[in-house]
Amino acid sequence: MKKFQLTLLALLTITAVFTLGLLIINENHPFAPGTPFFSLQHSVEQVHLNLLQSAADQANQALVLADHRLRNLAQAKGDEAIIEAVSAFDEALDTVVLKTDALPIAERGPAYSRLLRLLSQSKIIILSLKTSPEHPLIVAISDKIERLQAADTYQEITAVTDEEQTPTAVAIAAPITF
Repeated sequence: MKKFQLTLLALLTITAVFTLGLLIINENHPFAPGTPFFSLQHSVEQVHLNLLQSAADQANQALVLADHRLRNLAQAKGDEAIIEAVSAFDEALDTVVLKTDALPIAERGPAYSRLLRLLSQSKIIILSLKTSPEHPLIVAISDKIERLQAADTYQEITAVTDEEQTPTAVAIAAPITF
């Protein structure tokens, strides 16, 4: 009986520590795109986002996450880290548009205003990147941001993200030996 209680106590302790770790990751966003634990952080963020009850809370959280990805992009050093951060920001941007579009029409205005501010900030950050400006991912995200800023209606903004013109992965050509 005592062995069972100790095992149960150990399992509960491990579960509590693991849950606490996930909560800390969700609140602090300590990992940047391209780091080993970013995929865990991204999964925790997405679960949290989808567990929120109201569409307004989901849209707000999506904007918060996109802001975190933009900060990751601003702090990225090196071409590979920048490309990973651009890809993560692009995905977060699509999520913001999707969650904001799910809002009732009367509630969309403030969310789209925040989105436009985020786009203005992202334009400045992308222009200041210390990488090859001709990189296809950088060109594609810059074009996407311009098209989102030029959109006049909610439908046009949604249509930009539906087009999926932004490549999310970089393919590197390599010779194949036989």
